[in-house]
Parts: sequence; C-alpha cells; structure tokens
Amino acid sequence: MNKWAHSERLASLVRGGSRERPIEVGSAAVIEPRVLSKNCPHCHGEYRILEHEWAGPGHRRVDVSCRNCSTPRSMWFRLVVTDPN
Repeated sequence: MNKWAHSERLASLVRGGSRERPIEVGSAAVIEPRVLSKNCPHCHGEYRILEHEWAGPGHRRVDVSCRNCSTPRSMWFRLVVTDPN
C-alpha cells in the first residue's frame, strides 16, 4: 500500500471520516470552525469548504478540498442535542 492510500485509509477511520463514524456536535454552528481546524492527512495543508449540507436527520456532510494539494474529502457530523437536567 502506498503512502497516499495509507493516509486515505487512516482518514476514513478517524471520527468524521465516514458517515458511520461522525463527529458529534451540539450545534450546526460549530461544524465549519471544526472543519477549518483540521489539516489534510497528505500534506498537512488547510481545508477549503466546498459544500455543507444536510445528509439526513441529525447528520451533516461537509465537502472540502485541501488548499495546498487539492485532495477532496468529506467530513461527517452528527447533531446531538443535550437538554439541561
């Protein structure tokens, strides 16, 4: 397995790398800042947000592209409402 394929596989296994492993957030307002705080697994460049869309009840998908190497990626989030006790 080459280095790029290995990086892609690891990126799909971390939280947010697939619909099955979303990053849990309490509000949609924190999704884009979270995405922009992450770096490309290939070159460690910053991401550019291409699309932020609803992907079913409680789920959001954010499509990004690396500003440096242009590698595309989708990040997955799940909105979790925590009511005060």
